[in-house]
Amino acid sequence: MKRVKSYLLSIFLGGLLGGLVHLIFHGITEVYLARKMADDPTFFLNKLSYLDLVWLHHFVYGVDAALWILVGMILGIIFIKKGLINLKRSK
Repeated sequence: MKRVKSYLLSIFLGGLLGGLVHLIFHGITEVYLARKMADDPTFFLNKLSYLDLVWLHHFVYGVDAALWILVGMILGIIFIKKGLINLKRSK
C-alpha cells in the first residue's frame, strides 16, 4: 500500500510540475503573439477567421498541457524507480 501511495504522490507531483511548465510556456507564447499582433493586427486574421483562431488556440494549448502533465507524471515514476525520490519516512 505504501508503494501505491508513493506512486500516486509521484504522479500527482509530476503532473503539477508539468502543469507549471505548461503555464510558463503558455505565458511566453501569449506575450509573443500579443507583440506580433501589436505590430501587425492582421497577422492571424488574414490567414484564419477569428473563430478558427480561438479553436486552434484552445486545441493547441490543451494538447500542450496534456503532454506536459503526462511528461511530468512519467518523470515522477522514473525518479521513484531509479531511487532518486525516496518517499519512505524515517523514524
